[in-house]
Amino acid sequence: MEKRSRRNKKEMQEDLIKIKMACTEEITSMTELAKKLEMEYTCMQVTLKTSPETKQQIQEKIAENKRRNTPERQLIIDAESLVFVPKILKILSIDNSGIPKIFLKGALDSLRVSKREEGKIGDVANSLIDLIYSNPSEYMAVPVQKGIGYRDSLYEYGKKHKKSILLTADKAKAIEARMYGIEHILYETYKEKEESTVKEKQKNTYTTLKSIILEKGKLILKNPYTNQKIIRVFRNGEEAKPNRNAIELSLGDDVYLCSFKNKSCVTFIHYKVNRISESINVKYIYSKKIYDRTQIQTLPSEYQQFVQESIKQNLQINNHT
Repeated sequence: MEKRSRRNKKEMQEDLIKIKMACTEEITSMTELAKKLEMEYTCMQVTLKTSPETKQQIQEKIAENKRRNTPERQLIIDAESLVFVPKILKILSIDNSGIPKIFLKGALDSLRVSKREEGKIGDVANSLIDLIYSNPSEYMAVPVQKGIGYRDSLYEYGKKHKKSILLTADKAKAIEARMYGIEHILYETYKEKEESTVKEKQKNTYTTLKSIILEKGKLILKNPYTNQKIIRVFRNGEEAKPNRNAIELSLGDDVYLCSFKNKSCVTFIHYKVNRISESINVKYIYSKKIYDRTQIQTLPSEYQQFVQESIKQNLQINNHT
């Protein structure tokens, strides 16, 4: 009996090795693993119980395989057509869906050409490039097969990734996408859906702060303190002090603004610098209208001191004018 016990233990060890080797990337469940081994499911579980560490490794491997092999919904951006839609940047920057946004290489090639144009088209193309570069977790650039045109690459990618959705402003492309069985959204529909959300949740939108100008390739905030507004800039948690009534800005700077234009309230806004440009140069983070000093305590703690000091500073400025 003693000899038989040693033999069974050896067989268990051999089975553990087989199980580990059989758990390759395509296996997404314990049932699939047992089937691949041609082993009874209960027998495999009994074997794994002899080594809790191996069982945990197998379970983690299967969970990772399942995540990897489950296709995600993706929004394929047809930048070639959407670059002609001035409001597209505002729409795309509102990420309420959590769906990864894909720019194919052909789209990037189109943006490179469009950004050289003057006016709105050039601005939109530049801003889209900035958006992809600044938000790698939300906007992904994807290479495509060499030798196929931009339009064909849209459809090839859509057919390969079954849960992809093509966002386009070109009805002809939408018709062709339908022909290939690819889900698609025409820009007008997407716009109506997302712009209704903007009114409820003005978050992660990009805009222009008019107090900022571009001088010799540098972004400059002019006149941060006036009788109508107080602006302060914070860099890596420390305040950037003005020099001759101007502050040079860097990407990632936090811009706090208190506006006193409306006599019935103080408007606080938090922006983040996202682009070295006179247009679409900041990202909206937070805002609140304050009608009574007691409302300052309802602000997030990091804003309260700034608002209190700005109200005092504004009173001092107005008393001297």
